[in-house]
Amino acid sequence: MDGPLYSMLFMARWPVAIWAFGFIFGFAMGADYMLIPLVAAESFGLKSLGKLLALIISGYSIAQWGAPWLAGKIFDSYHSYDPAWKIVSVSSLLGAATIYAIKPAPSEILLPDDRRPDKRAP
Repeated sequence: MDGPLYSMLFMARWPVAIWAFGFIFGFAMGADYMLIPLVAAESFGLKSLGKLLALIISGYSIAQWGAPWLAGKIFDSYHSYDPAWKIVSVSSLLGAATIYAIKPAPSEILLPDDRRPDKRAP
């Protein structure tokens, strides 16, 4: 959803496009942060969830620190944010394709030992 959303910034000459982007982006980012632990647990299991969340959140933090700086450098070089929006749009689409390629973990990885059907006492 982020790739098409970022393409709205190409229409930033109209205030309606900026307001629509801000509303949809805010909603999408809120949903994103709530869904990360759920999707990570479903895709990779509970045993690796802590390590994965540490990597994911660290990556987010680094990107949220570095991306505005990089966009500023791109603006200084090209006198436009268009190349930065194109990079972000393509990166988002590649990330979405990568996420959709991940298969969910088998159910035995997702359930704690005491809740597995094969581990219950008769």
